[in-house]
Amino acid sequence: MLSMQDQHMYYRSEHSAVHIPGTGLGLAIVKDIVELHGGQVEVSSRLNLGSTVSVIQP
Repeated sequence: MLSMQDQHMYYRSEHSAVHIPGTGLGLAIVKDIVELHGGQVEVSSRLNLGSTVSVIQP
């Protein structure tokens, strides 16, 4: 989980909050595809509780 000022990092392809092998592209790709379809991706995060990712499509 990231602080409010660091939540933009969820969408950066080189950032991973968890050290699990992978490309780290998940949300960056999701955000690009959703925005191409006119939607948006929102992240809300609560310290020590976790994060919620919402995909809003028109």
